[in-house]
Amino acid sequence: MALATIELIAGRSIDDKRGILEGVRRALVGALQIPEDDPTVRLVEFPAENVISPQHHSEQYTIVEVTMFKGRTERAKRRLYKYLVAELGAFGIPASDVRIVLHEPPVENWSLDGIPATETHRDFTIEV
Repeated sequence: MALATIELIAGRSIDDKRGILEGVRRALVGALQIPEDDPTVRLVEFPAENVISPQHHSEQYTIVEVTMFKGRTERAKRRLYKYLVAELGAFGIPASDVRIVLHEPPVENWSLDGIPATETHRDFTIEV
């Protein structure tokens, strides 16, 4: 189970935005070994005048926040960072302009289909 939010400065083409969304989805699936239809990925754009970022960053500055079940190994997290940077790089976003933040609430803090995730009969691979 994974949710991702991509934040970037407005101005990208529709094709680039769709590609970035798909790239982040591919990174989540590949690195975390979750089903292709599982991750929810959202893209939020901000007008440049609504963003203050460190001076050494360009207009390509991109933040990716991923919320996922707690329990992934450090190796899986490192793999996710690598995959995300590679996927975003395909759209001209340099690694130096990428910030990634992982949020890992415990499974009991999730609800799926209106019931606690711990009570579902879904098979989630967490220890990857």
